[in-house]
Amino acid sequence: MEHTPLELQLMQENAALREENARFEEEHAVLREEHARFGEEHAALRKEFTTYRASTEDRIEQLLAQVNQLRHLVFGRKSEKAVKVPSVAAELRANAEGETPMPKTPDRDKGEDHPRRKLTPREVRRTVADTVPEAERQCPHCHELASKPMGAGKESLVLEHLAAAFDLIRYVRETCVCPCGKHVVTATAADKPFDKCQYGPKLISHLIVSKCQDGLPLNRLKARWAREGADLSVNTMYDLFHRAAELLAPLGVRIGELVAQAELVQADETPLTIAKHGGKPHRGFAWVFLTGELAYYKFSPSRSGKTPLEILGGTTGKLLADAYSGYNPVTLPDGRARAGCWSHVRHYFFLALPAAGAVAQEAIDLIRPIFVVEHEALERGIVGTAAHLALRQERSAPALDVLLAWLREHEDMVPPKSALGEAIGYTLNNWEALTLFLTDAGIPVHNNASERALRKVALGRKNWLFVGNADAGDRYATLMSLVTSCVQNDINPEAYLAD
Repeated sequence: MEHTPLELQLMQENAALREENARFEEEHAVLREEHARFGEEHAALRKEFTTYRASTEDRIEQLLAQVNQLRHLVFGRKSEKAVKVPSVAAELRANAEGETPMPKTPDRDKGEDHPRRKLTPREVRRTVADTVPEAERQCPHCHELASKPMGAGKESLVLEHLAAAFDLIRYVRETCVCPCGKHVVTATAADKPFDKCQYGPKLISHLIVSKCQDGLPLNRLKARWAREGADLSVNTMYDLFHRAAELLAPLGVRIGELVAQAELVQADETPLTIAKHGGKPHRGFAWVFLTGELAYYKFSPSRSGKTPLEILGGTTGKLLADAYSGYNPVTLPDGRARAGCWSHVRHYFFLALPAAGAVAQEAIDLIRPIFVVEHEALERGIVGTAAHLALRQERSAPALDVLLAWLREHEDMVPPKSALGEAIGYTLNNWEALTLFLTDAGIPVHNNASERALRKVALGRKNWLFVGNADAGDRYATLMSLVTSCVQNDINPEAYLAD
């Protein structure tokens, strides 16, 4: 059957439309796939943006916290002592528990006499008699001279400083010969610190204590000695310092052995720069290991756990330190039980104050009872006794229960990398070590003693900047061990070293 031209034209147009429709359906399918892909990409981008925004906000909060900490460090209050005005949270807790607020101590009247400070030394070494001039003795009434003493006179005490003196001593050793001339004898020479040494033990001990205990750089000590009449070169003073350390090294080693045998050891470390001739200085570390009577210092070129392992490896007992992982090798299950420092915890929350404000202050308020109990034990003279342990279990343990509940409540409320989040995380992660003091009255609640022992190193670092090399650091640590151990036992280190 033949089609008319019109039918043929319509059939051709219909076929073309079918082809075009098929092409449109293919394009539509492609567009639908692209739309689905764009939707997935959009969802991924939204998720990535949300994550990036959250991390950026956390980072901004961290940086703002750092800025606030730096501002507080430069312009703010340095002391972490409690503010006298109690926080609102503390007042609410006190009211809820029915506690009576402590009465405010009345201020001392400005017109009231203050007690005089006791002078030291206590003994009077010289008496100066002030006599009445003759012109003032004549009485304006009877015109006779006042010559009759009234008691022993009016006494007053004045503490004066006498400048240090250097003595150049000539030792003459007697030499005798018998009549026959065959026997000559000479008096034994006085002991000297070193062979052919021209400097006495008191001078050398003063040099050691000035650098170790007082943190004086030797060039400053040289200038002071020059004013007092002794002109020594800095090189000579360095030589005396290091030769004394080599001579006393066995005593330093013995202190380390005794410290390792102690039941309780407190430890800490601080950076100490090592100068490198012809190269860039690098950082070393000064460590201190402390007992109630001894202080052992150790210098190392790094902060690795090799140093604690060298000193305390294979020993048992308790170790009070911060959360630094370098102490882990000696606190493993077969090593020492680890105790934590509540001063570190409080410091973390103190750093969070600029950003967290009242929330961080509330944590500090909850920590305060721990220190109040220790202060009370000190005032009652029961530190380290069974009564002290009972006081801790009666009052510190419940306070810690309240603090733990507060920490868990706020743990998920703040970003973990914020200052407050880090403080909460630090406390919870070290809770077992921080609560060990509840089982032993001999464990302090803080590691302040070892930090005080390192302040002398920090003072020296500020003044003389660095040690010349690792050997110089070892010798410095030896003398620091002797000087600080003397101070801990109320022994004059100059007299001890000169003996």
